[in-house]
Amino acid sequence: MGLAAFMIAVAAGLLGLNYAQAGDSLPVRQGIAMRTDTMLSDGDDAAAHGLLKVINDSGKAIALRLVGPEYSDSRTILIPAWEDRRAFGLLSGKWVAKYCTGSDWQPDAKRFSTANVCAEFDETLQYTEFVADETRHYSVAIVRFGPTPRESPPSHAITAEDFAAD
Repeated sequence: MGLAAFMIAVAAGLLGLNYAQAGDSLPVRQGIAMRTDTMLSDGDDAAAHGLLKVINDSGKAIALRLVGPEYSDSRTILIPAWEDRRAFGLLSGKWVAKYCTGSDWQPDAKRFSTANVCAEFDETLQYTEFVADETRHYSVAIVRFGPTPRESPPSHAITAEDFAAD
């Protein structure tokens, strides 16, 4: 599936459409979409503007852990079932994304007391940012966790300990 078809699939899924409704006959695939947004440059070349939007349609609470380029930064975001969350200020580079589903989140331990599934995305999230002609270009990722594994980002199983480690 080409990038354009994938982006249409994600957009159709986010709008609650299937491909027949969206006018495309390709199978629905959910998961990750990357795009570039722009804004007028604020003159601060060191600022990070990368953005991640997470849509949790899985019906389960999800803890998403992002580990930044060369382990320079890490963040854990708790996304309750049926809610959305955003992470701002992501640096350029490759970010590793890991997640666990479960109940009773324990922030100090970086884990659920009862973890159901822990996994790591098969591909890193690649963020870029640059200024050209007084316009800042930066990456935006949209990640959707659906009710089935086929409707979520491709990933492989990890342990709860691997989830908590940088």
